[in-house]
Amino acid sequence: MKTIRRIGVISLGIFLAIGSTATYQYVQEIQQSQVAWDWHWKAWKLQQKRHWVEAEQAWKMALRYEKPQRQGHIYLELAKIYQKQKQNQSAIDHYQKALSYDLGREQCADAHLQLGDLLNTQDSVATALPHWQEAARLTPVGMPLMAAGYMVHKEAEARLKTKNLPHRR
Repeated sequence: MKTIRRIGVISLGIFLAIGSTATYQYVQEIQQSQVAWDWHWKAWKLQQKRHWVEAEQAWKMALRYEKPQRQGHIYLELAKIYQKQKQNQSAIDHYQKALSYDLGREQCADAHLQLGDLLNTQDSVATALPHWQEAARLTPVGMPLMAAGYMVHKEAEARLKTKNLPHRR
C-alpha cells in the first residue's frame, strides 16, 4: 500500500512539475508576443509619420520577438520600407523572404506584384513575369490589384515574346 501511495505522490509531483513548466512557458510566450506587438505598434506609427529609418529599426526589433511562423508579415513591411527608400535590391530580398512564409492570399498577391514590379525595373522581365502571373492567379477577378497588375502583366508578356531571344535548333 505504501508503494502504491509513493508512486501516486511521485506521479502527481511529475505532473505538477510538467504542468508548471508548461504554464511558465505559456506565460513567457505571452510576454514575448506582447513585446513583439509593442514593436509592431511603434513601427506602424513611425511608418505613418514617414520616419523610414526608425520604422525599419522598430520592425527589426519586432522580428526578434515575433514567432517564426508570423515573421513573413514583418519581412513584407520591411520590403515596403526599402522600396520607398529606393533600395531595390534589399526590397527584392525581403519580398522573397516574405514569400517563403505563409502569408494571407491578398498579402501574397501584393508581394508577388511588388516583387514583379521591382524585377521589371531591373530589366528582368523574364523573372518578373512568373510573379505577375502568380499575383493574377491569387487575386479574385474584379479586385483592384487584378486591374492594376493585369495590364502590366500583359505588357510584359508581349515584351518578352518580341524580345530577340536565342532560339534552339
